[in-house]
Amino acid sequence: KRMAFLIFHWNDVTVYEAKNKLTAAVLARLFGRFVFRNGTDDDDDETDMMQSLVEYLITHADVLIDENEAELLN
Repeated sequence: KRMAFLIFHWNDVTVYEAKNKLTAAVLARLFGRFVFRNGTDDDDDETDMMQSLVEYLITHADVLIDENEAELLN
């Protein structure tokens, strides 16, 4: 539920990217390592993969997560 909330929030933030300069790629770079934290230093390939996945989740949140099912509207 928390992950769905964060993904939807970041998706909402990207609606205003013309003003705030926060694209899905920027948000993924900022927050990707916190979403997939593993306690070790990440290599570049792993970091790129995490960022790509978070960017995909942000960009396609409406398709991947049902807001009603995730109970985000309550």
